Amino acid sequence: MALGLKHALLGALGVSGRLSAQQREDISTSVAHTIPSIGATGVTTVFGLPLSEWVAVATLVFIALQAGYLIWKWRRAARCAAPPDTEAGEP
Repeated sequence: MALGLKHALLGALGVSGRLSAQQREDISTSVAHTIPSIGATGVTTVFGLPLSEWVAVATLVFIALQAGYLIWKWRRAARCAAPPDTEAGEP
């Protein structure tokens, strides 16, 4: 973790000046490890949707993108495999 971020976290806790270097390191590391779990608990909402629903939305978008890509790929393969059209009058 960046040194500035550690000092900011400890300053927010109000303990930056009274602790040894090892204690500051332990606290800042513990806080940094706790932050991702806060988002995973569903507390985080973006545009009114909790994180669990954003995962569902992202999954549906990903499936739609995959389907679109496969349809494009199969149509392109079919066009490339089709014999070329001959114009009228050509053998």
